[in-house]
Amino acid sequence: MKAKTKFKPILFSYEMAKANRLGNKTQTRRTHNLNKFNENPDSWFITNADNDTFVLTDRNFSVEVKSKYSPGDVLWIKETFAEIDVWPFTVYRADYERTEKKREINVKKWKPSIFMPMDRCRQWVEIISVSLERLASITESESISEGIIQDPDYRGYAHYNDGKIVYNHYDCAIDSFKSLWCSINGPGSFVKNPWVFCYKYKVIEQPKEWSDYLNKIAKRAKVKKH
Repeated sequence: MKAKTKFKPILFSYEMAKANRLGNKTQTRRTHNLNKFNENPDSWFITNADNDTFVLTDRNFSVEVKSKYSPGDVLWIKETFAEIDVWPFTVYRADYERTEKKREINVKKWKPSIFMPMDRCRQWVEIISVSLERLASITESESISEGIIQDPDYRGYAHYNDGKIVYNHYDCAIDSFKSLWCSINGPGSFVKNPWVFCYKYKVIEQPKEWSDYLNKIAKRAKVKKH
């Protein structure tokens, strides 16, 4: 009997939602559930790993930690969006270049990804594997799989800085990923070399169970109101 699909939300920035849409992103690194260990990341090391559960140990004791997402989970991507008065009524920031003005696409205000309701979702990914590692262990190929922008002609990589992108800035993909990480998590955040969960995934079409899942959630919401 096929296991029931687990749907979970995940936030993607404008750049990463766009990269995912273009098929350039198949990995994401997250620090959720790891704050305790990242207070002093050098003190911990992995002593056991089993699917989505890991054991981190320091000199005094061991702690089991579980990733937020597990292999087989289907994540519905929350991305920056806007509601407009004409068809298609919902538009997504990732479909437009940063240089395009809101008035050119009838948008009054973009809404942050955290506010995107699940019935507006148009991107889904399925988790293939989970690993626990230090951020600085990322490789050149993994940096590219994180969705950084690569110049097709010069093979240079972009620099990310507070929502601004300088194209063909780096020769090294890892340096580009460093700037992306710091643009999201703050200056100096890469140097701290935190523990991260690395999720490898594949992009999928809308799951067959999605409509039933939305209806189920809507019914629950109605019951709560009454």
